[in-house]
Amino acid sequence: MVIWSRFGFLVGVILVLLVIACEFMVSSLFGQNYTSHHNWPISVAMILAGVACWFLGQKLNGKAPRVMIDKESGQEISMKEAAHSFFFIPVQFWAPILIIGAIAYGIYSAVQNQF
Repeated sequence: MVIWSRFGFLVGVILVLLVIACEFMVSSLFGQNYTSHHNWPISVAMILAGVACWFLGQKLNGKAPRVMIDKESGQEISMKEAAHSFFFIPVQFWAPILIIGAIAYGIYSAVQNQF
C-alpha cells in the first residue's frame, strides 16, 4: 500500500519517469543491450530524482504559516498547511534518501560485477 498526502505521490512518479528516461537515453546512445549489463543509469536517475524532489519539496512545503489573531484573547495563532509527504516523509527529505540509495546501489552493483 502506498501512502501519501497532497502531492507527495510525485516522488514515485518522478523516480519512475526519470528511470525510464535514463534507460531510454542510455540505450539509444550505447545500444539496446547496454543497460542490461550496466547499472549506473539507475543510479544517475535516482540522483536526478533526488535533486528534483529537493526543489519540488522546497516549493511545495516551504510556504510560511498563516498568522491569525484570536478576537477574544488577542493572541496570534500560526497555522501551517499539511506537508506534502510520501510514506510520511516530506517530499524534500526524499532527496538525501534517494541520493544515498543511488550511491549504495552503485557500490553494490560495482562489487557484484567485480566478483
